[in-house]
Amino acid sequence: FLALFSQCFLFQISGIFENILLFGQGLILFNRHIRFLPGDIVLDLKVCFDFILFDVEDQGAPEWAANHDETNWCLGSQHWANSRHMPYAHYVYGILFDMVGTTHPRFTQEGISRYFAPGLTDNLWAAARSLGHADIFVTESTPEILDDHYFVNTIAHIPMVDIVQNSGTTSFFEHWHTVSDDLNSVSPETLRIVAEVTMKTLYADFPHQK
Repeated sequence: FLALFSQCFLFQISGIFENILLFGQGLILFNRHIRFLPGDIVLDLKVCFDFILFDVEDQGAPEWAANHDETNWCLGSQHWANSRHMPYAHYVYGILFDMVGTTHPRFTQEGISRYFAPGLTDNLWAAARSLGHADIFVTESTPEILDDHYFVNTIAHIPMVDIVQNSGTTSFFEHWHTVSDDLNSVSPETLRIVAEVTMKTLYADFPHQK
């Protein structure tokens, strides 16, 4: 979509060239959102939606390593935040979809999201509750996760929430960074729920007027 309009929403899909759940789920969500966005909303020159695929996210030294430096992570989002393709576009907020297709979904309110975008976080989780998904979008504050949304928040100053899997026991999901992360790890129903919650939030925040 063109990003010349006065108000923009930013969707971010994380994990390019990684395993299926880390990458493929984002493309599926992209297709679902495209289907749900009526053409007149996108083309009425009032609002646009940018879908961005960031690469080089997950190669930095871990936090327990002696050479750990957070700026070695998320190089794609840092580059975009420092040199945006449409620097004069005003983004209302962004949503990072991060491992949102697991067969046992559990999304908590991650710390960076709550700090930089508390209103959007509350709205997403409220939308989930209204749709009967409070057991999936769990109202629980959990520690910060260094990911692309951190640099979009801190460099580009665009409020961005990370919807990220948090199983509570294995952090993300049991097949994370293993060869078992294949299509069998992806749940179409979970992807449908995340898309539904996202679209309900967007339509509530920006109701279309004929």
